[in-house]
Amino acid sequence: MKIDANAVPSLGYSPALMALGIIALLLTIAVIALPLLIPPKAKKDASGRHSEKKDASEWVEKVEEIKREYSQGELGEADAYASLSRLAREFVSEEMDLNLYSKTLRDLEWSPVSNRKRYELFRQTISALYPPEYANAESDRAADEATVESAANWVEDLISRWNS
Repeated sequence: MKIDANAVPSLGYSPALMALGIIALLLTIAVIALPLLIPPKAKKDASGRHSEKKDASEWVEKVEEIKREYSQGELGEADAYASLSRLAREFVSEEMDLNLYSKTLRDLEWSPVSNRKRYELFRQTISALYPPEYANAESDRAADEATVESAANWVEDLISRWNS
């Protein structure tokens, strides 16, 4: 038995449909291969991040503003300590790209970070701010001896020593 060529059914593809399939295949290959062929962008050095967000002098100005508001009676002593603590937390949170706003001293002892020296400087600053902010000055010597001026100096020291 002989098979006639006209008896074989046509596959029914058109050149336009075939071209569309080839284009889809090439696009799929390109989407998969391009990330492998293009080198990754160099990451920015984290030590210079503060210049992107706020210059150190802007942070120091904020500390000076708190001192001014306290000396003019616009801020009470407890509010001044709280503002200084909040400012130190904001500064380091932005610098390290971490959320440190609600961390307790105990939390700060256990936080894993890449730059332990800087983080320890921050933890010590917050630790120094705790007694005057929360402790009773009559029963706690550290709280009694602290002043808003000295606390502001601790925060300024944190800011100035951050990149040294």
